[in-house]
Amino acid sequence: MIGSHPQASLVQRTGAALAEALRHDRPSLPSESGGRVRRVSDLLIDGVADHQLPDSVDRTRLKSPQSAAALAINSFLPWRPATDQLPLAGWIGFDAVQFEVRCPTGLRGTPPHLDLLALREGMAVAVTVRCTEYLSRRKATVASSYDRLLAATPALELWLRVLQDLRARPTRYRHLDLGCLVKYALALGRTFPDRSTTLLYLFWEPLNAEQFDEFRRHRAELAALGEEVRGARVVLQAKSFNALWREWAERRQPTWLAGHVARLRARYGVTIATHGPF
Repeated sequence: MIGSHPQASLVQRTGAALAEALRHDRPSLPSESGGRVRRVSDLLIDGVADHQLPDSVDRTRLKSPQSAAALAINSFLPWRPATDQLPLAGWIGFDAVQFEVRCPTGLRGTPPHLDLLALREGMAVAVTVRCTEYLSRRKATVASSYDRLLAATPALELWLRVLQDLRARPTRYRHLDLGCLVKYALALGRTFPDRSTTLLYLFWEPLNAEQFDEFRRHRAELAALGEEVRGARVVLQAKSFNALWREWAERRQPTWLAGHVARLRARYGVTIATHGPF
């Protein structure tokens, strides 16, 4: 499916393409202005029902075709009865999977929000999901109190160095919300001091992402940050949803997985027009 707004910005055309995919998937969908949906159920793919949503899920985040929360729910909710078969961050078989988890940092204010937390013995995989936010999202500010706590938390020195570099070169990262990721690392390091912890950054891209500088830069920034914190107790992994779904499609179990991947691709597998001012 191709975004039909060649003279719009990349952000607008990306949103339009995802809205078009949603309308194609649900032809009778009642929509409001801006592509926002009226009912949470309209945003969910077949096989995912709104009555299955955990109480922790903030339904106000499920309002638009480019909702990162909806992308996380649509991808992972069917795994709840089969967490022992879920492959994630190089591991397979988890004891529990929780949605929209808040991990305290030890500082005042709202704790960092994670889209998914998967736990197994000695291991925690915390998932943060990005749909189109990294194309235009405002960056989080990081108070100086984070420096002190990062320095006091074992094996997070590399994340402290990242934060110090962010203060020295605030425009180095154009697409990554580095302040937000530093907060995740601190929260995870303090919440799971006795577990090996991975912060898994899952991101959506159009099928023709390689044709756009924005998506290429986003990937390059992720690779650079991953190298900077390699060896920290909270490591960073990054993977596109397209790559994740390819891995899932190659698996034979659970038996419902192939159909699930097909429905995800039908909803989110879009192509963006390459012309027009960005």
